[in-house]
Amino acid sequence: MKKSIVILFLICFKSVSAIAQIVEKSEDLKKVNYFVGVQLFGPAWLASLSTGCVIDNKLTLELGGGLVGYYGGFKYAFHNNSISSKMDLYTGLLFARSPASTKFLFDGDMENRLYLPIGLRKQKGNFFFSPEIAMNWYTNRTNRYKSDFVSYFGYQIGMIF
Repeated sequence: MKKSIVILFLICFKSVSAIAQIVEKSEDLKKVNYFVGVQLFGPAWLASLSTGCVIDNKLTLELGGGLVGYYGGFKYAFHNNSISSKMDLYTGLLFARSPASTKFLFDGDMENRLYLPIGLRKQKGNFFFSPEIAMNWYTNRTNRYKSDFVSYFGYQIGMIF
């Protein structure tokens, strides 16, 4: 299990690096930064490692994997002049796959989720902290692929390079 998490993290990091190299060649974009972080709760439940790139301080491409799931997608930051330039409101859309219940070790039933976060990213130097609330739209075999929305929350801390 731990080996597969490490392999997933390395694949995510390499994928994001490849995307960022393509984006860096675009003349319209001024700056691309990479980040690594730890997500508590959030799209993959419990805890996960995430990596990604921040494009021009607005668009974030993110991939992550954790103890019980994995996810990928984007987040978009809205710059607001009334808030410090180092604190941004953001929203996003991430696809996640995680266990359908807390009995994940025994039943193996996985669910697909669309994770729709709204949060604040506070940055100090190269470090950031992001509390967020989110809506999950999910389907799984247990509920015969019926869809439902569930509110959720998460915290992410990390470092931007």
